[in-house]
Amino acid sequence: MRAACLRGDSCGHPVASGYALTFAGFLLLGGRAADRLGRRRVFMAGVLLFIASSLAGGLATSSGMLIGARLVQGLGGAMMSPAALSLLTTSFQGEDRAKALGIYGSIGGAGGAAGVLFGGLLTSGPGWRWVLFVNVPLGIAIVLTAPRLLSGARQPSRLRDLDVPGALLVTGALLLLVYGLTRAPDVGWASARTIGEFAGAAVLLAIFVINEARTARALLPLRSRSAQNALTAPMPGAGGAIRSKPATSVARRMSSRTYRLGPRSRLRAEGAPVALGP
Repeated sequence: MRAACLRGDSCGHPVASGYALTFAGFLLLGGRAADRLGRRRVFMAGVLLFIASSLAGGLATSSGMLIGARLVQGLGGAMMSPAALSLLTTSFQGEDRAKALGIYGSIGGAGGAAGVLFGGLLTSGPGWRWVLFVNVPLGIAIVLTAPRLLSGARQPSRLRDLDVPGALLVTGALLLLVYGLTRAPDVGWASARTIGEFAGAAVLLAIFVINEARTARALLPLRSRSAQNALTAPMPGAGGAIRSKPATSVARRMSSRTYRLGPRSRLRAEGAPVALGP
C-alpha cells in the first residue's frame, strides 16, 4: 500500500479510519485516566500529543508515516475529549453548567460543518498538509493559555489505581470493533474475517463486564447509578448531544477522503478535520 500511495494511488481509507480506530479504542481509558491522574494533566498531555502528531503528519514523506501520525492523533484526541468535558462540568455549577454544555454542544456541531468547508478550502488551496499544520498554532495557543484558565488541583489517585485488565480488555474490544466496522465494506460484512473481528470484540466485552463486576477498582463501575444511567438511559437535550459527541465525531472522521503522496503531493477531501478537537 505504501508503494501505491507514493505512486499517487488512493490511500485515504486507512488515513481516515486510523484516527477513528485509536480515538474510539482509547476513549474510555482516556476518560478514566483523567479521573485518576488529573483532568488538566491528561488534557495537556493529549493536546501536546495532538500537536506533535499533526506536525508529523503534515511533514509525512510516506504513507506509513502519515497513517502512523493519524493513529497517534486519535490517541491524543481520546485523551483530550473526555478530559475537556470533565473540566467543563467541574468548572461550572447549576444553570451556568447547563449553558456551558449547550454552548459546547453547539460549537461541536458547528465545528463539524466548518471542518468540511475549511478543510476543502485548505486542500484545494495551499494543500492537504495544511489540514494538519493548522492544528499546530491552535494547539500551541491552548498550551499557553490553559494553565492560566484551568484548575490545577491534583488528584489523590495514581496510575496504579487504574483497572489495568479492564483497560486492556475494553480497549482491545473497541479496537477490534472499530477496525471491523471500517474494513467490512471492503472485505464484506459476511466474510469470515469480519465475523471473526466482531465475535472477538463481543468476547472481550463480555470478559470486560465480568471483570468490572468483580474488581474493586473498576474502570466502569457497573453497580453505580451513574454508570447504569450512562448505559441504559436516553440522553435528550444538550447534555445528550454532549455525551454522544464521541460517536458523532468518529462518524464525521470516517467521511470519505482521498490522500495522495508523491513528488507533487495532493489530497482530495470531502470532509477534512481542521479543528483541534477530536
